[in-house]
Amino acid sequence: RGLYCDYSGDRPRYAIGVCAQVVGEVEPWHSNCIAYTSPWSPCSTSCGLGISTRILNVNARCWPEQESRLCNLRPCDVDIHTLIKAGKKCLAVYQP
Repeated sequence: RGLYCDYSGDRPRYAIGVCAQVVGEVEPWHSNCIAYTSPWSPCSTSCGLGISTRILNVNARCWPEQESRLCNLRPCDVDIHTLIKAGKKCLAVYQP
């Protein structure tokens, strides 16, 4: 027995069979392995380009691996005065 991984979405969907890491690539799967994929971590920066990571064990050895992706929450050093329309005011609001 093994595990089939459908990677068509953000997270793999599992069923009985084999684990396909990439289309056309098949890996054996440990029958006593419980597949796990953690949620994505918060972005490493509060502005500009950063990195988000998650841990998963969907591989032939069932070993934890780290997967990374780029993230960009907002641009850095934005002069908000250029974004305020003429005749309008900007109120200071704090959001933790």
